[in-house]
Amino acid sequence: MAPSEEKLSRLRSLYDLARDSDEFEGGVTIEEELEALVVGNWALIAFDELDELALSFHVNAHPNAVAR
Repeated sequence: MAPSEEKLSRLRSLYDLARDSDEFEGGVTIEEELEALVVGNWALIAFDELDELALSFHVNAHPNAVAR
């Protein structure tokens, strides 16, 4: 398992790339205590059990937001 600081560093790098982009409807926020990025109200980017970044879509995500 990757140390938390390494995970947070990877998430911060993604956050820095995405935070000013118009492509992410609803914006992007970092949730350090969850070790995850929240994309609008439709997706999460977090680490899976293999310490790989995984993208999960919210069950009620709008198809147009997901398609972006």
